[in-house]
Amino acid sequence: MELALISTKGLPEDSIILVRAGTSRRQVTSASGKAIHFPKITMEESPVKIDIFKPIATAYMVMKPCEMQYKVVFQNAEPIKMTCEVEVERSEDSIVAKDDAAKPTIGGAKEAKDYLETHELLQFIQALLQTVIKERPNQPYEYMARHFMSGYEAGDVRAQGRFRQGAVYVPLPEGTMELSMLARNGLPEDSIISVRAGAVRRQTAAASGRAIRFPKITLEENPIKIDVLRPIATAYLVLRPNGRQYKVIFGGDSSNEMSCEVEVRKSTPDTDGGKEEKPSQGSSKEAKEYLESHQILQFIQALLQTVIKEQPAKPYEYMARHFTGGYESEQLAPVALAGTKGFEPSSSSGQPVVDAAERLAAEATKQKEEEEGAALRIQSQVR
Repeated sequence: MELALISTKGLPEDSIILVRAGTSRRQVTSASGKAIHFPKITMEESPVKIDIFKPIATAYMVMKPCEMQYKVVFQNAEPIKMTCEVEVERSEDSIVAKDDAAKPTIGGAKEAKDYLETHELLQFIQALLQTVIKERPNQPYEYMARHFMSGYEAGDVRAQGRFRQGAVYVPLPEGTMELSMLARNGLPEDSIISVRAGAVRRQTAAASGRAIRFPKITLEENPIKIDVLRPIATAYLVLRPNGRQYKVIFGGDSSNEMSCEVEVRKSTPDTDGGKEEKPSQGSSKEAKEYLESHQILQFIQALLQTVIKEQPAKPYEYMARHFTGGYESEQLAPVALAGTKGFEPSSSSGQPVVDAAERLAAEATKQKEEEEGAALRIQSQVR
């Protein structure tokens, strides 16, 4: 079954409609006009709860191999800066201790490629580039350096992790991961944290202290998107036998009433978004121009070549130091690598990561347009 939004009145254009039927929760943007699918919507699921949320801040977290704690700094959170610290715990089967892996012998293309794969550097950089394209920070080098250091800056004091606080350790089920909030600053008490990893979205109250569990989160799900949502209205829809169309009123007088009309019907092939829209050439061009104006790909190409030559034991800290050390792309010239002739850093799909400006720009712009101008098509269930 699906619930289709037919019309709205008084709802902010950027608002998010969160619908709960029984134990299932789904969400859609109020301006998208798209239907959302549920396993079933019957009298057993009545009443259906409908919440209206306004997004007030967004951030992206780029995960690193074997890193458990991150600081998330939200963009566009004026006048109060919003941050939080989170802890990521994965089941043992999904963690491979790679930071302590033996350093391969320098001397050939295979060893250089093995080094990059051992530390999952190219996957991280691809996710970071997509995040930069989405956010387009004014100071991209400082922004990227912070992600290399798990979101922290020099001098930051990390919050104490759950297990260092004396929490009882309970192993997670195989192939799962939990994200817990350790600390928060500037987030409203009544706000909701919405976390999307890959094709899965979960929500929790910012003040609840509850962990959010995902089926799995690997570097393939990078970057993780975190939204801060603030509730602005709630209403309940009481289903009728054989009822199909309903008007939902969220309160207020006739001058400022918020309402919507919905239809409960059998699912259609285009449920939850239908065909994907192609990104506009103009937006992709702007994303590419942003990368080129800051010479980001040239800098990363040179930095990757330097990393391959040096093969530091802690490559993430090493690369962050280059970003924060005041280097410009023309100052960090590509290094000739002895013994690595014929090797070109490539992604898991085999494409050179440093020649992927158009592809990365198109993919990131497409996702950004879908998130901002279309339905949030991710199905979610809240614990």
